This record gives sequence, structure tokens and C-alpha cells, in this order.
Amino acid sequence: MDSAKVIIFDVEHGFCGAVIDSNGNILLVDCGRKTYFSPIRYLAQYFNRTINNLEIGLFVLSHPHGDHIQDVDNLLRSTVRNKLSKPISTFTDQELRDANTPEGYDYLQKFSAGYKHFTPNGYSPPAWVFNFDYYSIPVAEARRINSANVINNSGIVLILKFANKKIVFCGDVQRDGWDYLLNDKYFIDAAMSPSVVIAPHHGHRTSYTSSLYEAIGKPYFNISSLANNDPYLAQEYSTDRTCIGAELYDRFRRMLSTRSDGTIIINLYGDSWNVDFENLTENEGNTYS
Repeated sequence: MDSAKVIIFDVEHGFCGAVIDSNGNILLVDCGRKTYFSPIRYLAQYFNRTINNLEIGLFVLSHPHGDHIQDVDNLLRSTVRNKLSKPISTFTDQELRDANTPEGYDYLQKFSAGYKHFTPNGYSPPAWVFNFDYYSIPVAEARRINSANVINNSGIVLILKFANKKIVFCGDVQRDGWDYLLNDKYFIDAAMSPSVVIAPHHGHRTSYTSSLYEAIGKPYFNISSLANNDPYLAQEYSTDRTCIGAELYDRFRRMLSTRSDGTIIINLYGDSWNVDFENLTENEGNTYS
């Protein structure tokens, strides 16, 4: 039976999500990491491979912020068959520097130098057992909406579809970006009736808008990926205004959070799905092996 596992890694500040299907294919959404934990190394260990022998069917960089590309060294060591991102050159150098720490800016330059093309010659997509759509605001339009939020607002929103389940990866789109994107009927149709929403901008208040849920409907759960002790979580993500909720390990839950639940795993089957949590152990130090 076809199945898929969606992993939302606990990477403290940043984001990394992976989808592993029953054919062994990997779709990686961003590649944040902790100092001593690499999601890409975890995936290699999951398949009992070295990083150099790990094949990623598609890497999606939602937007060029350093906390979404921090594991770039391991990404470049693996084999990425295809990538989906807006070229770094789409943004001005000043926009990239203003939106990143010096270290984050260096991550992006390394990524851009390592992967020059969207699709390599001779590429054929893996035999995914799921479907996905993606939407984003053009960079020029994002500048018009709010020049200070151009990188966040032009980010890729990914919609994963498996059987009758949908998971919406919202990237870091801000409130004024949603005002624009929610005028796209194709996006609304694609995202309608989600099972899970990965909350915009890690769950920050600046990205919360009730309009998103009014347009696409309430999921069972929202997932926040804010770092520990970050005080800017939008509390609306844990209310009945934004989600249905369900019993999970003898507790009624609406919002799940990597900062309190650890790594969140969503197992998708033909007619069912379940959620699990794991506290993954450190797997990498400051040097690579």
C-alpha cells in the first residue's frame, strides 16, 4: 500500500521538513538545522547510507533566509536530483544582506554557487506516491506590496496531497502577502480543506491572518516551528478559530509545536493518518565526517 511520512524537524530557529514516500523518494522542504543535529544526516542514517550516497528527489527552498538553508554543507554533499527555488539573483544583493545575518548570507551564496539550474539535463521526476502544487508571489509584486518583506512574501507555498489529505507548507509569507495570495482562486482551490497547516513564518504574529482559514477552511492541526522562548507566537493557532483539533495521546490538541513536542511525524496511509513525536538525538558536531 502506498504511504508517506512527513517529518517536521525540530531545528530550533529555522525550518526543515521532509516527505519520504513508500518508494523511498525524498522531498526536502528547506534545510535548517541545529548546531549538533543535521536533518540531512538523519535522512542518510534513516536509509542506512552515507550523505554522499543520499539521493533527494526534490529540494524546495521556500525563500532565501539563512535559517532555511543552514544545513547547506550537507545538502551539497548529497545528490539533489532537482530543486525548486527562486534564483538568488532574482533579489538584489542589498535585499539579501538586509534580510540575513552575515552567516546566513554566506549560506545562500554557497547554495547559489552549488546549484546553478532549476532542473539538470536529463532529469525525470521520481515516481512519487503523492502530488504537490506550489504558489508564490512574483518578486516584483512582492516589492510593490511591501519592500521590507519582499523575501518572505515572495516565498514558495507548497501544498502536498496524498489521497484525501493535504498538508500546506506556508513558508514565511507575511500578512500583507496573504492578502495578495488569497485573491488567487487557483491557490484557494488547491489548498481547500487542509488536514494540517504548517503555520506561516514559524507561527509568528506578523504572519497570522484569519483570512487564510476563512478561505481554505480549518485543518485538524496547525504546526508551529518557533524556537524555544520565542514570545511572538500567535495564540490564534491553538483556538477553534483556526483549527478543528483532535485527541492525540489522551489530550485534545489543536496546535503542535516543535519547541514543545520535538520533531513531528505525520504518517499518511490510504484512508488514514496519524501523528507521532520524536526527540531526535544529536548526530553531528562542528566538524563533518
